[in-house]
Amino acid sequence: MRKQAEAGTMIKTSQIRQAREFLRRADPIRNGLAQDPIALYIGAAASKNLGDILLFDAIKKLLKGVSLIPNCPTGSFKDTRSQIAMRKSIDRLLRFGRRVDAVVIGGGTLLNDRYFHSLINFYAAGNDLPVYVVGTGVESIDLYGDNLHQVLPVLERSLFTGLRDQTSAQLISDLGIECQTIGDPVVLLHQPIARTVKSPTHIGLNVGCDFGKMLAEQERINCIVDALLSSEKYSNCQFEFFCMHPNDVSVAKQIVRSHPNRRLSVGEVFTGLNDCEQSLSQYDMVISQRLHGVVCATSMGIPSISLAYRPKCIRYMESVGMTEFVVNLSSEKSTDEFFAMLTSFFNNYADVNASLVKNVTQLQDQINLFGAKVSASIRQQAGFK
Repeated sequence: MRKQAEAGTMIKTSQIRQAREFLRRADPIRNGLAQDPIALYIGAAASKNLGDILLFDAIKKLLKGVSLIPNCPTGSFKDTRSQIAMRKSIDRLLRFGRRVDAVVIGGGTLLNDRYFHSLINFYAAGNDLPVYVVGTGVESIDLYGDNLHQVLPVLERSLFTGLRDQTSAQLISDLGIECQTIGDPVVLLHQPIARTVKSPTHIGLNVGCDFGKMLAEQERINCIVDALLSSEKYSNCQFEFFCMHPNDVSVAKQIVRSHPNRRLSVGEVFTGLNDCEQSLSQYDMVISQRLHGVVCATSMGIPSISLAYRPKCIRYMESVGMTEFVVNLSSEKSTDEFFAMLTSFFNNYADVNASLVKNVTQLQDQINLFGAKVSASIRQQAGFK
């Protein structure tokens, strides 16, 4: 028993050290950032999903003249207890001394039926700090049930409310809250460029996975991969799975094992913006389940097909004018739809790329305009010039 107690003490001490180290790095006061107002970011920044981490990075880049700190550390941490210890330390940071000037509700799909409603309520409802909503997605108001009353007062206090897509904005607007559609901030991390490809030969694939299960129908994905590899039309193409989350690797490897072919492989897990951009830039086109696999690719001007497993995938493709390149995996015709889209890509590659460059650039301008207003408001509310 004594050894167990000592071991528990050692673990606790290690967690405290880890928490203090994070605070040392994240504390804007210590790091000489006190000349800017400090905003607390509410979002999934500590998940292992690269999309959520990139979203924090994008909003941090968007809000110029504002020091953005996460409610919990960004990046992948194996020990959940360490995350809890760090979050408690952040709570202590907020309680002792006024160090935060605003609350920024980010993303991804924070307004859903899961735990973020309590997080928003804890950090935003219990104080009088200005609230801003930046690039948040709304899954469905109907899913909220009794939890809606926790978030609604916070949204009503929001000085600027910018949602990720038109449907999200409409759902919030129906609650009587003034808001606007701005787009997914992750598009700001890349620059869309004109691409000259006579015929795509290097294709990036992504199959998302949560808790060991695919994000959509396994059988339909297998049919698509099988048809790609067996078609003479695509015999010159190399296919590589890219992974936005560590869980994606096991499913990708399982598909590769069931389709042994030298033209099909699994790449490394993306851990940050640099390796994501370097790998995606090598692809002529991308076929992805995960939303931010498509967001990153299209924002670089890479023609992409979205294997939509949730409405958010369709909504994003609407924002960049690419709705004709969305495959509904729940449809029995999904395989036929997919190959019709692929044929269109091969025949009209330059036109699709040009359309993406134009639409993404417009979306970036729209997001930057909103970000400038939010930054100015945060600085004004906090008494900064």
